Amino acid sequence: MQALYAARGLSLSDPATALAYETALGAVLLLVDGAAAQDLVDQEQHVALRAMLDDMQQAPQLI
Repeated sequence: MQALYAARGLSLSDPATALAYETALGAVLLLVDGAAAQDLVDQEQHVALRAMLDDMQQAPQLI
């Protein structure tokens, strides 16, 4: 994730950028949970997507 931000002159180590990242990822989590609630993805897909996104939440702390 840091490489994507660095390519735009940003860093997840910057508190404002990290907050924006966490906010955007929170929106994606809501989207995935909403898709599961509406049966647009099955339970297995939801669990897999949440696991990946939950891991992504750690990115700012890993920098």
